[in-house]
Amino acid sequence: MHEYDVGDENFERRVTAYLEMNPVIMVAALNEHAHAMNHGAFNQTIFFDLRCLTEALTRSELDISGLEIVNHKISLQGQIKPCYFSLVGRNRIELIHEATFVSRYGVRMGVS
Repeated sequence: MHEYDVGDENFERRVTAYLEMNPVIMVAALNEHAHAMNHGAFNQTIFFDLRCLTEALTRSELDISGLEIVNHKISLQGQIKPCYFSLVGRNRIELIHEATFVSRYGVRMGVS
């Protein structure tokens, strides 16, 4: 969490909202951010939301160990773009290349 997010009521409210979402919806939100990262469409509102989503994923029981976090945000730095995210099984989020990207929900059940 970034120092200016500590104690920020809007930040905590957004993180709490993400934590109440189904993991499939969290991956869909992450893929919306991935689309923006892949196409360079970012502004401060998107950065704020990505920081909230990253914090929620960090606090959740989802395994995000394969994802890179840079400056308190999940990052695609150093990745061959375009790439997106997929929910594998019920609890692991991984990075996938566009060729295997089926939908923004990015769910592959039973695959480990």
